[in-house]
Amino acid sequence: AARWMDPSPANRGGRSDWEFQDVGGDCRYWPASAWKQFEVGCYELRRNPALCAEYQTHLDLQGLGITALQVLVEMLPASASAAGPENPAADASPEPETLAL
Repeated sequence: AARWMDPSPANRGGRSDWEFQDVGGDCRYWPASAWKQFEVGCYELRRNPALCAEYQTHLDLQGLGITALQVLVEMLPASASAAGPENPAADASPEPETLAL
């Protein structure tokens, strides 16, 4: 990210690399700004200051949030009624109850 906002004398005019580099990484974790950059380019992205700021400074926060949510959901205990490959007992039909007289 340091190259994106390089204020050094070597970067005259404050130009940044984000405008010239392709979007990369796992697209499941991209925020809306990354999709806009991918689909229509930096010139369209610049028209929306909020998305432009998100793209330049907060790309990793979206991925981190989605990853944290995924970890939390995967750590939830399986419910007794959940059927699936990890819980084969839920697929079995319940035994009929017998009444003792």
